Amino acid sequence: MWYPATIKTPAEEEPVSVEAARRQCGLSDSSQDDQLKLLIAAARAHIEKYCGIRLPVQAVTVPFDSFCDLERIPEAPVKDVVSVRYIDADGAEQVVPSTVYEDRLDGLSPSLALAFGERWPAPRPGSRMTIELQVGFDPLPKDIEAALLLLVASQFTFSRSDLLLRREEVDGIGSFQWGGAVEVNQAVTSAVGLLLEGYRCWPL
Repeated sequence: MWYPATIKTPAEEEPVSVEAARRQCGLSDSSQDDQLKLLIAAARAHIEKYCGIRLPVQAVTVPFDSFCDLERIPEAPVKDVVSVRYIDADGAEQVVPSTVYEDRLDGLSPSLALAFGERWPAPRPGSRMTIELQVGFDPLPKDIEAALLLLVASQFTFSRSDLLLRREEVDGIGSFQWGGAVEVNQAVTSAVGLLLEGYRCWPL
């Protein structure tokens, strides 16, 4: 059984820049940067929760009960396995030598397998083990980047006062028409879902 992960080393920066968010929102200056930073962080958190993945590179530790749990690691994508630790029969913490296992970190279903001729050490009964991982994308896939920026732009638009305006007449120009909040939200949700479909990891 796996338990909730703890972030050991946070990401150094968000997966998309404020400059990219400005361009997506059609802004030409930095007056809205504070709001954009907040929206980028919120969009990143939404995608990570929706897909069950990590976007920017960071280090996490995840407790688990048994070495057989390593057949499917509940974090993705995994760039590197830093360590696997356990409590031995004497109550001391030990590190499993990396020669004992093989990394299988391809795609979004990472795992560890015993190396040929090796066996897992015997942990203290009832104790938990932990795995430390470096996770995240580098570089961020373009479809995830597009989905994140689309979320930022849509939430930025929702904060504008004219969002619910259905039609506006402008003398000498004509009229402009917007969809309502429900229609806009549905369109954004559908587009983001399509962009992220290939990155969803179902929980264990």
